[in-house]
Amino acid sequence: MANNLQTGGDCRQCHGDQLDGGTSGVTCDDCHEPGWRTDCTFCHGGVDNLTGAPPEDIDNSPVSQAFPSHTAHVTGYTHLAYGCEQCHVQRYDVLTPGHIFDDLTAGYGELNYTQGLSPYGTYLFGTCDNLYCHGGGLLDDGYATIGDTMYCYSCHPDGLSSGAAEWAQMSGRHALHMEEAAAQCYECHSQVTDAAQNLIGPQYHVNGLREVQPVGVVYDGNSCNGACHGFNHNNSGW
Repeated sequence: MANNLQTGGDCRQCHGDQLDGGTSGVTCDDCHEPGWRTDCTFCHGGVDNLTGAPPEDIDNSPVSQAFPSHTAHVTGYTHLAYGCEQCHVQRYDVLTPGHIFDDLTAGYGELNYTQGLSPYGTYLFGTCDNLYCHGGGLLDDGYATIGDTMYCYSCHPDGLSSGAAEWAQMSGRHALHMEEAAAQCYECHSQVTDAAQNLIGPQYHVNGLREVQPVGVVYDGNSCNGACHGFNHNNSGW
């Protein structure tokens, strides 16, 4: 199959449009394991886990991977496990148009961010750009280069290593809280991070939402009530 697909061959010519026999009288289901048509790991199965990451080439080789960070994106270590649709057009089975057959760029995993959290994303020369993910959460301004090690401040300013100029670019009154009150991220995002800046709630991180849960303060989406970092909030607007 791999050789045929990479050289322009088409299994349907002999096995039929639905791969159920065609002129050969042999259905692909006779040789392949049950469920193979919708099992992504049947063709793309990697060695790290059952997600199919890192995906193998269609010649069964995982050696020449252009994007070694597949595993980090689909396993949910720093966020919920992402599906393929975040960076690719989602395929649902072997016969999805443009998947195995009628693919104009056979042998390449085309990038398409429009179905994911970063619909304006682009990729060029090993760098993803115009991203929501890897961004500060305010604009589609994030970027990441393959092979880079990621830290909190790689994507957005933090309360320990960043400064006033960076805080001023954040939403609402971030700059006021972080510069004048020396507030730390966990004080308003307690379900996401702790006082040591450990990520404790990956399901709340990089999920398309702004997760706000202050410690000791009630936040209604627009304003805060209660005492925090030495100040009393009374319907204080964000």
